[in-house]
Amino acid sequence: MEQAGLEAQHDGDSYNFVIVLCALDKRIALALKHMQSMYERGFVPSKTTYNELLVACLDLTTLGLLL
Repeated sequence: MEQAGLEAQHDGDSYNFVIVLCALDKRIALALKHMQSMYERGFVPSKTTYNELLVACLDLTTLGLLL
């Protein structure tokens, strides 16, 4: 998201979408990076964003891939 063209506008929905996609792909570190960027820009994650991120973390913990 940070590399988008100058004409692109960040908003809460686009951040939520990217974070959820990262979480679904088990790319937790990238999802957290986008979430930090979201906070820094004054946006608030949705309940869906939190839920998907938590589920992805739980899945990785269950598989022994996340400590």
